[in-house]
Parts: sequence; structure tokens; C-alpha cells
Amino acid sequence: MHFCDIASLALNELYFNVYINGHLATENLDLSDITRMLASPYYADFVVNANELGVISVSIAPSNLSSPERMNAILNGLEIMKMNNSMGSFNGKISVASILRSRARGNNGVGVCSLAIISLLVAAFVVMHRRNAVAQDSVGWSPLPLDASEGNLKYKNQSALRKFLFF
Repeated sequence: MHFCDIASLALNELYFNVYINGHLATENLDLSDITRMLASPYYADFVVNANELGVISVSIAPSNLSSPERMNAILNGLEIMKMNNSMGSFNGKISVASILRSRARGNNGVGVCSLAIISLLVAAFVVMHRRNAVAQDSVGWSPLPLDASEGNLKYKNQSALRKFLFF
């Protein structure tokens, strides 16, 4: 709530009460006593719950300390902010446990999707690794036998080598 006594001509003339939801929130409020001057702003914060309909009632009324000729009250501004709870919910009727349960269910889907993606990546890695291993082990096409020693090539397969080289 925002208060500023711009109506009084002297200090300690304006006393009033503030009520929130029908309950006395501040009694005998004298702005000049708090600020020590006239026309000086004063801010007061109150935390309350709305009723079942979501309604907050704010009212001001003159105090019993006010003189009969100066009975008045002043409220310059009112800010109402809806606060959320520690779980980020703006609805006070929803329990924290139900929010945790709903978030846990959502995390299960994320976990299953993450596991599926990781499995696909591992499978792709294994396939690529096997292809590289097969490519490194295989030798390109050769007219020479792979199990023949050098001595065998010189004496036993020279005719096959000549046929291949000279057509």
C-alpha cells in the first residue's frame, strides 16, 4: 500500500486504520509520525490469502484517535501482486506433492527418449567401427596369392605372373 499525507496542514492530525479482508491490519496509522514530515511517501506491505472466490478486501477508516473535526483517512495507491509458491505455482490450492508427481511423469518421457537416442548413437558407432575394421583388414584385389611366400612366387607361379602382366 502507498500512503502520502498531502491533505494535512500540520503533523499528527491524520489517524486512520487499515483493514484487509475485514481484519485490522494497522491501527492508528499516523503517517507524519512515521515519516517525520508531511507529503512524504510511506509504503506498507501485507501478505494475505484471497478468500474462496479469489477476492481481497481492502478498506480504510478514521481512527478513534482522530479529532471529530479532522476525521479522515487516505490511501494513495494499492498494488496487488500474486505470489507463487516454491514450486512455481500461482494457485495456492494445488499441493506441492501433486506438482512433484506431475513433473516426475514428464521426466520419465524425457528419460525414455534420451535412452532411445543414446542407444541409436551407440549402435551407429558400433556399425561404423566394424566397417572401418573390415576396411583396414581387407587388401584390395591382387593377382598374387595372399598366402604365397616370396620364394614360391619366383619359381612356381612365374608363368601365371607372365600371363597376367603381358596378356
